[in-house]
Amino acid sequence: MNVKRLLNYSHPFLFALFPVIFLHSHNINELWSIGELSILPAITLITASLLLLLCRLILRDIDRAALIVSFFLFLFFSYGYFNTIIWNLQFTVFGITIGRNILLFTLWIIILITGITILVKKRGDLQPLTSFANIAGLLMIAISLVNITVFSIRYRISPKKLESGAFPHITNLKGQDTLRDIYYIMLDRYASAGILKSEYRYDNSEFIDFLKNRGFYVASRSTSNYPRTGLSLASSLNMEYINYLSDIAGEDSRDAAPFSALVKNHRLGNIMKSLGYRYVHFGSTNALTRWNKQADVNFNKFMIPEFTMTFYKTTMLYPISEKLNLFSEYTSPRSSILGKFERLAAIPDIPHPVFVFTHILLPHPPYIFDRDGNAVSHADHEKKSINELYIDQLIFTNKKLMALVDSLLTKTEPKPVIVLQSDEGPFPSFYLEILERYKLFKYRQVSDRELRQKMEILNAYYLPGRDTTALYQTITPVNSFRLILNLYFNAQLELLPDKNYAIEDENHPYAMFEVTERLTHK
Repeated sequence: MNVKRLLNYSHPFLFALFPVIFLHSHNINELWSIGELSILPAITLITASLLLLLCRLILRDIDRAALIVSFFLFLFFSYGYFNTIIWNLQFTVFGITIGRNILLFTLWIIILITGITILVKKRGDLQPLTSFANIAGLLMIAISLVNITVFSIRYRISPKKLESGAFPHITNLKGQDTLRDIYYIMLDRYASAGILKSEYRYDNSEFIDFLKNRGFYVASRSTSNYPRTGLSLASSLNMEYINYLSDIAGEDSRDAAPFSALVKNHRLGNIMKSLGYRYVHFGSTNALTRWNKQADVNFNKFMIPEFTMTFYKTTMLYPISEKLNLFSEYTSPRSSILGKFERLAAIPDIPHPVFVFTHILLPHPPYIFDRDGNAVSHADHEKKSINELYIDQLIFTNKKLMALVDSLLTKTEPKPVIVLQSDEGPFPSFYLEILERYKLFKYRQVSDRELRQKMEILNAYYLPGRDTTALYQTITPVNSFRLILNLYFNAQLELLPDKNYAIEDENHPYAMFEVTERLTHK
């Protein structure tokens, strides 16, 4: 078969590649692993090959088979995007409510059957349709590649430029004869007790009292230094403000690489390793923390990468698995999170001393646990409000944390240092009711009440064998390990003024401005 003939049915492979490239190009500011961006195209190409072979065997016409496969792939991979467009669409017929998934899925099946029937019965030359499919596939991929290239040229910067030079050089750190294990447990979007009471009508005193009874200092008026995970972690793990990134990256940049580089190679990890600690890293599905090359050990049990799940949600297969509670954003992270708590409780059994950093996507959505840890079905999501789902998941989180704390304190000698902290607070429910609406959260325009909800956090410290009078109610994460290094290793680091910085919106993470006064309790 000559080259021209081969090119005639190349379009199924273009339509198989396009969805991955398109998704990446429209989320290029996010950080996806090279592995994901390599494996998914391989899977879609193999799928296209198998479908093409099957259709060829059935129809005995390669051109017709290729057109049918391309048509199917277009519908299969575009389903999720159309589903988002008709998010709130539903009809009630004879008292029965028909939601968007049933409507769209039925329509897609009708279109698919109709299109295949037309292609099978069509007589005459198929070359015009084949040429159109090839040109369309090439154009779609080309446009996405141009977007990726332009973004890379405009925004990508070398990690070598990211050093602030402001952090003092510390030498001769000296700890006690027996180094204590250190646990830095980062909970995503865990609100302060005050916000839980005022905005969610939930009294979290049982959990707070538990921590206090175990010897924790709870900074009840603590706030996040930045209202986004990447910025918050980059600041707390490097123990400094990162506003200098605005000058390096530019306020218009959407590129997550600068703050990601600070999270993936953070100062705290380097200091702990220099002191003789073994760095154990528990990542999340978030590409920002999923894997850390600094760590001596990375735990990622049963973890489905974020990009893979996002891609899966664009397919026609997703609504079926979601409806059957087989494999969805509500079910797949459960084993990963449960496994993480299980492995954390087993850390005292491995060689010491250890520095453990873990990023837990709780009570962050998706809401996958009820208050007893049972799976939350799609039907449950339809019945309950965002606030109810959040509180249920928070209650379950509390139960797991209390069990973990008791386990660590019981099994570890000398007693470990433990920091329980959230990176940011939750978005007000209005901004989560519709997919991607949280990106409309304009920090200059929101009320002080909404701003406090986003930036007041849980922040608790267990510091055995040390005088905790240096702690105070308004301490922020940027000072957490400055203080701990001072107390346990005589680092003599100056505590920074506790300040808070907001951003223009989620698409402008480097357009920072101070909001400290707006968060001050009066």
